[in-house]
Amino acid sequence: MYIAVFAAIIDPESPSISAVWGIFISFLVATPIIVWLVYAAKVRSDNRPLPTRPKQWPLWEMAAGTIAYVAWAVSLPDALILSEVDVPTTVAAVIVLVVSTALGLFSPIFQHRINP
Repeated sequence: MYIAVFAAIIDPESPSISAVWGIFISFLVATPIIVWLVYAAKVRSDNRPLPTRPKQWPLWEMAAGTIAYVAWAVSLPDALILSEVDVPTTVAAVIVLVVSTALGLFSPIFQHRINP
C-alpha cells in the first residue's frame, strides 16, 4: 500500500520532500495501529474481549512491525528518505538483512501469545 500511495502522490520528475516525509510518517504511525487491529480481530475471533489496556497489547509485534516497516521503506530502490539523511543507497540491503535477522532472533523471546 505504501508504494501505491507513494506512486499516486509523488511526482517522479520533481518529488516533494515534504510529501515523501508525510507519506513515510503516515505509514509509520499507521503500522502499530494496524498490527493492533489484526491482533484484536484474532482475539475477538477467539470470543475474547478486545485488548483495550496497553498491558494486553502485542507491544513487541507493534514495535517489530514498525521497525520492519522503517527498514523496508528506507531500503526501496531510490528511496528519497535515505538521501535526505545522508545514508548511501548501498547500505539499504544491509539494513534489511540486519533488521530482519535481529527481529527474527528476538521474536521468540518477546512475542505476545494469546492465552487459551
